[in-house]
Amino acid sequence: MIKLKVLIVDDHKNVRKALKEKLLCEPDLAVFDIPASSPEALVEAMKNSPQIVLLDCKTYIGDGIQLYKKIYNTYTNVSIIIHTSCLSKQEIDELNDIGITFLLYKDLEIDKLLGVIRSER
Repeated sequence: MIKLKVLIVDDHKNVRKALKEKLLCEPDLAVFDIPASSPEALVEAMKNSPQIVLLDCKTYIGDGIQLYKKIYNTYTNVSIIIHTSCLSKQEIDELNDIGITFLLYKDLEIDKLLGVIRSER
């Protein structure tokens, strides 16, 4: 079985760890090097060619929306799922203008998150 590669971009260590642990339990998913900052995420995206990027737009280092734009414009075969705790109306409008597919909040149940990830195969 070919695994779906997932890159997690979040600045909260506990969130990254919990997501990685949950996703690694799924036999059809591969999770790799969880970066804490936007520049690292871009490097990882280039090196590992993920199919899915779970992106928190509220990273304390870098600008998640700018990272979204870079990945969106550079890697046309990558699905980006915004996975965040909160966004302002202005940020949501900016992402909608770009054409986001998924905006999910961190309190979403893991089964529903997995469903969205798998829908991007």
